[in-house]
Amino acid sequence: MRKPRCQGSRGYVVFPDPSDPEVIEAFKRGVFSEFERHSRVGMVTEDGFMDRVQELRNAGAKHVFLKTGAYRPADLARAIKFASKAKIDSPPWTQPVAAQA
Repeated sequence: MRKPRCQGSRGYVVFPDPSDPEVIEAFKRGVFSEFERHSRVGMVTEDGFMDRVQELRNAGAKHVFLKTGAYRPADLARAIKFASKAKIDSPPWTQPVAAQA
């Protein structure tokens, strides 16, 4: 329990919450043996995002993709909005499949 609590205090997202008394008791009873740890990704400003995309394109990037992490829902929505405005590429599996004749 010491490591998950320490990671939580350092800003990581730890699941389940190691400070929750019910979680602590379940862990002691052996209901589960591991915690998930996720990094919080810092959000940039819209201008910063646009500048970085342009910088990548100026450096010769043919494709620019958005990689997401453990975003809060509002941050994920913001990232998708910025990506749409910057007209970055969508992964191929999100593209519509052309009808075959």
